[in-house]
Amino acid sequence: MQDNQKKKEALEKDVLDAEAFFISTINEIKERIERGDNYSIIKASGLLRLLFLDGHSLVNRVNRSHKIKLKFLVNNYLHKPPFEPMFWYFNIDPSRKRTRVVFELNLPRFLNVECLSYQGTYYTVRDVIKVCAHIKGGAHYGDIKSDDEKILSELDAIIRIGKDPLLVMTLKDIIGVSLAGVKLLEEAVRLKNDAIGI
Repeated sequence: MQDNQKKKEALEKDVLDAEAFFISTINEIKERIERGDNYSIIKASGLLRLLFLDGHSLVNRVNRSHKIKLKFLVNNYLHKPPFEPMFWYFNIDPSRKRTRVVFELNLPRFLNVECLSYQGTYYTVRDVIKVCAHIKGGAHYGDIKSDDEKILSELDAIIRIGKDPLLVMTLKDIIGVSLAGVKLLEEAVRLKNDAIGI
């Protein structure tokens, strides 16, 4: 009987630790967006990787006990140019500029949204997070290992959207959609923590 009680207490502590880490991660992403400099935005990609991509992603781990249906609102990414342009960037964040049609996606579908293309190859939200986290310095400053990573890195060096390098602007879009998508989970965790005095 005591073993079961100890396991239950350990599990509850693990959930509380994960929730505290989740809230700290969300707060740090918000701080980085507020700062707005390229370094802060790129570093946020490592936090997005932690939230969404790592083996047992933080969002899925925290949401196990809350069971909230996460909804990521994304501009109509299916509306592509009628011809195949050499390069294509698409703002997926409806809070910045909204298309007539907005899609409500779950997390796996959101991560597979195509937001960039170059010479007919499309790159997804997942691709951008990975390149920024693994190559550009979000989690670590790594070596380019694939042609796709090389292309995205080269495009980032030469293309600007407004004043921002390509991947910084794309990450801003991804962060906007991500924060809105996990907002209900964030609120549920904060409410629970307030109720138990954490």
